[in-house]
Amino acid sequence: MQITESIIIECLNELQSAAIAKQKYADYYNGNHSILKNYAMQESRSNQKLIFNFPRKFVDNEVGYLLGKPVNYVSKSDQDEAIHNIDVHMSHWDKEHNLQLRKQSEIFGESYELNYIDSDGQFSATVLSPLNAYVLEDGTAERNVLLGLHKFTRRFDKQVYLDVYTDHEILHYTISSDDKHNPIKQNQAPELKYIGKHNHIFGRVPLISCPANTERKSGFHDVISLFDAYNALNSDLVNEIADHRNAYLVIENAKL
Repeated sequence: MQITESIIIECLNELQSAAIAKQKYADYYNGNHSILKNYAMQESRSNQKLIFNFPRKFVDNEVGYLLGKPVNYVSKSDQDEAIHNIDVHMSHWDKEHNLQLRKQSEIFGESYELNYIDSDGQFSATVLSPLNAYVLEDGTAERNVLLGLHKFTRRFDKQVYLDVYTDHEILHYTISSDDKHNPIKQNQAPELKYIGKHNHIFGRVPLISCPANTERKSGFHDVISLFDAYNALNSDLVNEIADHRNAYLVIENAKL
């Protein structure tokens, strides 16, 4: 498949759409629930908003249960040298990496692993999410990756950058119509500016999709409405108690 700028822009538009749709999962995990915006405010009562952050508890418990102990590798064909090489090159970073990879998968339904060679010439990997990464698959049963995108910013720099990964190259772009203060609108095509490229050694797209399940759904997608109801009911209860905890009933000239 020939990688053209028009294909890159189409993939970038899909990344943008997915990021908008899946931002709510990051919000819920970080405690920014819908009650903060949608709670019915009333002047005649207290309006405290309670948030029970069950999404964080669910995700952290699941990840801790699965990966509380590091992943160990065993060779079924007695290739001890291969196991030794894995331990040498990965044992100092893969435990935290695997935890983060599974955590992002549980939050968003899928996460991405980006393989690279670090400044010391060692193999390494980092974790990306659907908010800043995208892979284009070939549609076959093997789901081979044809193209990978990584969108990112640098600190103290308003410019947004895009790295495009192919089988042999990393293409570098800036997105001229997109920055932190001027995001791309939903129907606005991004403008790419090519700034360079360099080769990589992997022989394949080094961006790998890691789905949490076959539907690629967030681990707490189906119970978000329950979280909202629980937050609202408990907020109402607390506000009722707060308003009436010092209330007195006085009856004059009558008997009960």
